[in-house]
Amino acid sequence: MKIGRIDKGIGVFELDDGSTIPMGEMHVVISTDSYTVHPLFFPGGDIGKLAAVGSINDVVVMGAKPVAMLDAIVVEEGFPMKSLETIMNSMLRVLTEEGVALLGGDVKVMPRGGVDGVVITTTWIGVTDKVITDSGLVPGESIVISGTIAEHGATIMALQAGLEVEGELKSDCEPLTKVIEIAKSIGEIHAAKDITRGGLASSLNELAEKSNVTILVDEDKIPISENVRVYCEMLGIDPL
Repeated sequence: MKIGRIDKGIGVFELDDGSTIPMGEMHVVISTDSYTVHPLFFPGGDIGKLAAVGSINDVVVMGAKPVAMLDAIVVEEGFPMKSLETIMNSMLRVLTEEGVALLGGDVKVMPRGGVDGVVITTTWIGVTDKVITDSGLVPGESIVISGTIAEHGATIMALQAGLEVEGELKSDCEPLTKVIEIAKSIGEIHAAKDITRGGLASSLNELAEKSNVTILVDEDKIPISENVRVYCEMLGIDPL
């Protein structure tokens, strides 16, 4: 064992979606993230759903079956209790739908101005007999994505810019559990990545660099909804 990694495991140096602890023939996969977002509530979800989904997907794309979550919530003094209940219920809904246990957590209250509304940290734990990394691409493979890109990012950035998005943009933050299960049943997954900050282009670049391969992309075949494309043009951002 050494700082940053357990022997034969994946740790901070690999910069993967999560870390692993070898346990005989099985591996425990762990991922933790802190979440802030403005606005706290948006079409398709809220910070509670985002915090639960974001970390579960980090575990899932490494091939693990999620089994438990822990959370830590920091709330600004005076934050509406009803809004906090809505946020926590969103987290619990994800746990219930995924059949995963909430093992524990913590709640702290900060003085006004000490935190912007709510900050949530979630830690997910999963198990697998075969870890999927983000460095295992091999020549000749196809790149498969789970759906249209930039839905969540475009929604949040449009709201932050003061644009009306109701009925036109919606966050697609959802667990990837079933997607990965289906993919694994069809064939072997050599590498996987949860696309979050930085978008598709950044994730593909990271996959290619870590796997020591080149990825050829036909940009016209990348699925982007027309609404996302329009809003990205309005905002002056690249959906990739």
